Amino acid sequence: MPYEASDVLSQIRKDAAQARALLNEQRGALELAAELYQRACERLADWSEIVRSKQGNKYRLYANPLVNSHSVALDYPSSPSLPAVGYCVVATDSSFIEPDKHRGAFCHLINVGRVMIKYGDPQAAVLEARPFHRPDYLNDIEERYVGFGRALQAECTAKEIEHLLDLAVMHRADIAFFDGPLNQTVLLLENAPVISRRVKENLKVYYEYLRAFETVLGGSGIPVVGYNSRTNSDLVMRSLRKAVEAGLFSAAVRNDPRVPMFSYLDDGDLFSYVLAPGVRSITFQPWEAKKSADKAADESEGISSGLHEYEVDIRVFYLNVGGSAERVDVPVWCLPQLDRIHQLLLSQCTLGDDFPAALSLADKQAVLTRGEDRETYYTLLEMEDLLRPVSYKARSKREAGRNI
Repeated sequence: MPYEASDVLSQIRKDAAQARALLNEQRGALELAAELYQRACERLADWSEIVRSKQGNKYRLYANPLVNSHSVALDYPSSPSLPAVGYCVVATDSSFIEPDKHRGAFCHLINVGRVMIKYGDPQAAVLEARPFHRPDYLNDIEERYVGFGRALQAECTAKEIEHLLDLAVMHRADIAFFDGPLNQTVLLLENAPVISRRVKENLKVYYEYLRAFETVLGGSGIPVVGYNSRTNSDLVMRSLRKAVEAGLFSAAVRNDPRVPMFSYLDDGDLFSYVLAPGVRSITFQPWEAKKSADKAADESEGISSGLHEYEVDIRVFYLNVGGSAERVDVPVWCLPQLDRIHQLLLSQCTLGDDFPAALSLADKQAVLTRGEDRETYYTLLEMEDLLRPVSYKARSKREAGRNI
């Protein structure tokens, strides 16, 4: 039932003063972080050496600043208008209806939104959705339930990149947008071997399609970018803290009371403050820290030992698209095309109100409602006698809803 707004307001007021004080401390830390980032960029070789030489006790990944990279500024909104010049963009996204044992559904449905937009003369567009049904009742109990959410995410990821490549090649796209990070091995589960095998199968498919972007169209390739909106990544902030600890700055900085507050900031906070609209940051390489002796001895074999056979070499930069700075992932082979990618990103974000227009349309094509679409799917299963009896819990919820 609805909560009492007055009760919630009293709780908010109780903690408001403390929350405001913490936010003020974070703003002070952000000002210091921005200053130190600018100073670190003047000593990229030293900063990079600190990141590459550090052992990782707390974190596995950091951001290694690339010495031969630099910040680049373009007008935002982009001028001249690229749609008038002409280019072709493709994007995909997906959503799903998961199995529901209380509803009696032991199947799931993935819906992939596919978008192609060609600007210029002639103009063209494709906006469509492709549904994919999978009968999970063919799997054993462990595969159905142990960490199933990540297995389903990995399957969605593989479907998205497969259809992204298909669209890109079919329409000879100038750029392909993937929603999220390009390296997806975070989906692996450390303590669920059965599901980890299933996730790995989908990740292998995903990376095969991702690598194919480099060799299609007779070897000329199609640039593919992973667009991370409102990222919570803190790899650059981790590397900045490493630089402080290693003495890249003065002892006064190392002892500054604002430094511990860096742990409250992510990279989006930093670059939204540092970068003006239309400006991209220097380029970073996700860097896996050396393991300390204790950590290497404690780490079990299995899940982590197989990561590198799948992963693609990725580079990262941040781009202020007007309202905030977003993280952009590109395969290393796309680096010579960064200026063109930068242009097309700004064009798409100008058209899409600070978010790539093609990705926004792909999301709209993919979305499945938890009401009508879900019930339609269950009705189709029931027509084929594939819907098991509804549980008492599900029936009571439905009856309670009717009786209100």
